[in-house]
Amino acid sequence: LIASMVPLAYSNLKYANRPAMIVSASTGYAAEIPDWLNALEWINNESNVPADATVGSWWDYGYWINVVGNRSVIDDNSTTNSTQISLVAEAFLSNETRALEIFRSLGVDYVVVYEPFSLVSTDPPLALPPWSVLGDFEKSTSMMVWANRSVSDYIASIRLTIGSSVINYPLPAGPNASNTTLYQLLFYPYINGYNQVLGITINPPEHFQLVYTSPPNGWVLIYKVNYPSAA
Repeated sequence: LIASMVPLAYSNLKYANRPAMIVSASTGYAAEIPDWLNALEWINNESNVPADATVGSWWDYGYWINVVGNRSVIDDNSTTNSTQISLVAEAFLSNETRALEIFRSLGVDYVVVYEPFSLVSTDPPLALPPWSVLGDFEKSTSMMVWANRSVSDYIASIRLTIGSSVINYPLPAGPNASNTTLYQLLFYPYINGYNQVLGITINPPEHFQLVYTSPPNGWVLIYKVNYPSAA
């Protein structure tokens, strides 16, 4: 009986030794990584984000932004309105024109995106989505389910040489990827690297202004939405 309980006890002790997800920057690693805490502290400062502002993000981070950042959000972990979640997924997976329409209808002033990038030593700088940790690029496949989109339109395998290995790596290289709002926001700091090193075109956002990059890793990016004037 004691022997049979050892694996369970070991598993519980292993996970009990890990900090809360918000402390480990949503990685689940047994380490303190302050990117999310730094980003939420920045949001909570009214000189950065006005108190009456509404923040858009994928629903996973809604509670953190609402409770720790003290700002209104458009969805969170308790959102049961499937239409609302589908609409947010559509905004992220659409081009900028459609995304702005949806975010305007939801009253969004700022947009937060997250990706625990793995940096690659290249010039220009390049960073890859890890897939071992679920950032918004990895979660975009779930967004595609909500928005009834095809993964092949957004993600394609690119042949990469990493160390001594050559692997097929899923990256934002599908036919719709270059003008997908989520990818434009996530990969904006690295678009030159993607273009020149990997031959992948990701267009810079036109109406989303990068106003914050979380230290120390740059995993949480905050954009201010600059809506075009109504015609």
